[in-house]
Amino acid sequence: NCFLDDAPAYLKPIAMLLRFPGDMELGLQQLKDAEEKGFLTRYESLYYQVAVAWELQDDHEAAKEILERFLERFPRNVNAHVMRAFLDRKMENYDLAFERFEKVLSMPEVSYLKEEREWIVFQSGNTAMKLKDYDMALKRGTQLLDTVPEDRRRLTAWGHVLRGNALLHLERRPEAVEEFKKVVKSGRSDAYKTAQTILKQMRQDEKDAEKESLENK
Repeated sequence: NCFLDDAPAYLKPIAMLLRFPGDMELGLQQLKDAEEKGFLTRYESLYYQVAVAWELQDDHEAAKEILERFLERFPRNVNAHVMRAFLDRKMENYDLAFERFEKVLSMPEVSYLKEEREWIVFQSGNTAMKLKDYDMALKRGTQLLDTVPEDRRRLTAWGHVLRGNALLHLERRPEAVEEFKKVVKSGRSDAYKTAQTILKQMRQDEKDAEKESLENK
């Protein structure tokens, strides 16, 4: 009902056949009933309530409140901690997001995330960049590249971007350039474009500095 509330017109007949009229208020009440009155549905209900508040209603405060209920009831739920960290980051609460990502990495339950664990390492480093903690960002980028198999190319590419950014802000430009060049060679489009943009800006900065130096002479 929640997700069909604002569905395209061509889906409406299918929704009616399935007896889902597409009613946001009704859907939210059904989810609330599943949380408060259900036995095997409480866990899943909280997930869907977060999704509705976050994705459909764009209400981050509501999503935060639901996640707080979620973690109060299931304090060892690693996925809820991850969602809360991403929400804090979305709300630009970078200190809280970093603490939450670090908490996730320290939990035994992080093993349930399997290959997604390394993405949390990346997100921790990426958030450290927002906090201008470039040493921590470099540490997390190095940790990532030391542990992730080379065949996970998208993640390793972003690991080089993270290391490159940290080195650049630490004024270790030659090392930063080498990291960004590794991303270029990886051929992964999203990280590739980012690395190309940064390298281009670095070259332009060098040209501008050289020009300014000549003019001052």
